Amino acid sequence: MLKWSTHCNRRVLFNKDIIPIINKEIANGSIYEYIVEDLKLNIGFADKIISCEKLNDDDAGLLDLQPGDPTLIVESTVFLKAEPFLIYQSRNIITLQPNY
Repeated sequence: MLKWSTHCNRRVLFNKDIIPIINKEIANGSIYEYIVEDLKLNIGFADKIISCEKLNDDDAGLLDLQPGDPTLIVESTVFLKAEPFLIYQSRNIITLQPNY
């Protein structure tokens, strides 16, 4: 019998001119709430790209998996009207492992 195992590694980059600070308290809460309610910014839309690739060495080491395992990548670029302020990459690794 096989079981599913899921892991996620996220990398988020913010435009520092628009989002001047993300401290631990903000990061542990809702970053979107901070952006909309505290900074009073209006999020326009997000472009998303979904792709599959083999797990790279860096992510494999972080997640204690094997390089080359299949990986689902979701990349988002979030915009305020026409200006991008956030680039978000989520690597969702789904593996099948024997269930002994």
